[in-house]
Amino acid sequence: MKSIKLILATSTLVLSMASCSKSELYIYDCECNDKNDSCYLKVTDVNKEGYYLTRAATEKESFGDGDAIGLWIDDGVNSTYNGVSYENIQLEKETLGWKMQRNVVLTKSAAKVYALFPYNADQANTSVALSVDDDTDYLYDIASNVSNQSSAVSLTMKHVRSKLVVRVERDDYTGNGIISNGTIDGSALYVNGTFDLKTEKLTSSDNVKQITFSGTMPETGTLVEEWFVFSAFGTATSNLSFSLTIDGITYPTAKSSESVRFEKGKKYIYTLSVSNHKVEVSQVDIQPWGEGANENLNVTD
Repeated sequence: MKSIKLILATSTLVLSMASCSKSELYIYDCECNDKNDSCYLKVTDVNKEGYYLTRAATEKESFGDGDAIGLWIDDGVNSTYNGVSYENIQLEKETLGWKMQRNVVLTKSAAKVYALFPYNADQANTSVALSVDDDTDYLYDIASNVSNQSSAVSLTMKHVRSKLVVRVERDDYTGNGIISNGTIDGSALYVNGTFDLKTEKLTSSDNVKQITFSGTMPETGTLVEEWFVFSAFGTATSNLSFSLTIDGITYPTAKSSESVRFEKGKKYIYTLSVSNHKVEVSQVDIQPWGEGANENLNVTD
């Protein structure tokens, strides 16, 4: 008799799940698609464009358990969705997938999902502070038209900034090759500012448009330096100027032949060739950030 009741109870549960009453709140796995039903937002997958730095920067080739992303959800006009505030919700990678620390209830109204990596519990809003001294590879993505009819979201995280790569190599230079002062200037070169996650705009926080570095050119091979940079919204293209003081001698400034504007998710590679009398700049090589396995940079700090 007990077994019959158990079978009946199980059958009733299955039937109730299959019916998907409109008065209930359904999780992503429920297959009902009635536009009047509500359901939870589900992040099914998070991928990453690009590669990781070969030096000690916190760039990630892929996401692993414990990695976390911050999510903001609104209706694309207001800062809320259906009158509810969803700000900086932690989305954490676990062994079986991605887990949200708070459920987001979706209706037939369209929502926008803004994602920012890495997650920062102290991130008060969607304005991200950027600095030349910050080696964090900030990543973001925006998903539109999310609703109860399209509640499963797959994110492809993109680079907030550009990557500037400078390669310094000997031509016929015979000295020790100690660069005590290297400077890079350009009106389109920005290093400090902010990124607005919702508008995708980069703005400058100061007038610093210069990078300085030092190092030693090897007898054979190449000295390589890398930085995260950007061009502020509305910035015109510009050339880059390179000034080097090598073994105590300041060389004439070398200027690139092409004007550039640094675009998010691209790397800009300049090669400086040093002779005993001058420094020459190669044509800039602009590439999308590739996979880490394809990188072959001998980076020095």
